[in-house]
Amino acid sequence: MQTAFKAAVTNFEQLSTTTTAASVIDVKGFGNFTTVNLTGAAATQTLNNLATGDTINIIGANTGVTAAGSSGAGVDTINVTLTNSGAALAAFSTVTLPNTDIIVVRSLDTQTTPVGYQNTLTLVDTSASTLTVTGNSGVTITATGMTALTSVDASTLASPTANSTIGLSITADALLYASTVRGSVNGNDTLNFAAALVATTITSTAGTNAITGSSTIASTLTGGSGADTIVGGAGADTINGGAGNDIITGGAGADTINVGSGTDTIKLATVNAETQVGIVATGFTVTGDVITGMGNGDKIDLATGGGTAGGTFADGAITVGTTFATATANLMAIVSGSYDTATKVFTAGAASATNNDYVFQYNGGATATTVNSIVLVDIIGTVTATSATEVITLTVV
Repeated sequence: MQTAFKAAVTNFEQLSTTTTAASVIDVKGFGNFTTVNLTGAAATQTLNNLATGDTINIIGANTGVTAAGSSGAGVDTINVTLTNSGAALAAFSTVTLPNTDIIVVRSLDTQTTPVGYQNTLTLVDTSASTLTVTGNSGVTITATGMTALTSVDASTLASPTANSTIGLSITADALLYASTVRGSVNGNDTLNFAAALVATTITSTAGTNAITGSSTIASTLTGGSGADTIVGGAGADTINGGAGNDIITGGAGADTINVGSGTDTIKLATVNAETQVGIVATGFTVTGDVITGMGNGDKIDLATGGGTAGGTFADGAITVGTTFATATANLMAIVSGSYDTATKVFTAGAASATNNDYVFQYNGGATATTVNSIVLVDIIGTVTATSATEVITLTVV
């Protein structure tokens, strides 16, 4: 009967179902359907014999979808469309796509005047290498077991102009391969790749974003045009804040940070990578953080890192000199000099090659011989600074 039906019904591309009970659907058993529309599924639907390029269109909140038979000799691509016509976010539950290499998620607000909501979706697929997210509505994706991802691209996800607070929110699993991540058109993304076990490159171009690189391996993290929060890890991260008033935490590694424009805050790790025992006489080879582009009003926050909020460091003006300070407990000092980008040597008191270079030294503990140092390079102007409750504010004139 199924074979006869398939032979009699031809040239149909879409199969629609409104079943509420759990069911198993053979997508190719009744015809050569390329799109399956699932509406109001109150139990998990199993779709067999999906082929590369097929589309699962989930209309409204549902319980879940499992696709079987989607592996093949070539590269498999499955399109998952999330269609929401309601006036609130929709929970699209869990979509399991075993053996699918490329997943394209299209998040849609189909109201007459789209508003865009932050819908939710859990994806399960241990084989997927590429995840593309597009559409006009935000989506929060939990990527369960997706450790093979090498690309996450939301560069065509654009929220309606009426709602600029939504975007892509994704928490990645323990990625096994180097990955590249691109944020959405309007930004407002949360891109959390802390669990990644390899290098991750995350780039946002717009909006206010929360970006978290690998907690253990060096990442390259670039903020958008808004007030981003960017967090590195234990590796030697490369961080670019971009425009906006960013908050940047490099982590414990020897990071290279460009704060970009705006009034920015650098939060230092509890243990800075540049820890010296004693004070060198004139210069030292830098093995810790190097921060470029600090300007007037920018801040260095020790309250959540090197110091203890409310009392470790004295409030008031910070000494700016041309020689390294004598090691003392609860030390804060700024030293002008020159940083050589080729040799990574900072020389106290020397004239910098371009603009002005400084070392900020601090010791938040009781051990007088331990001094943490970060290098501030390419500052346009002369620096003075004040401290208030463990937050140092730069004045650059």
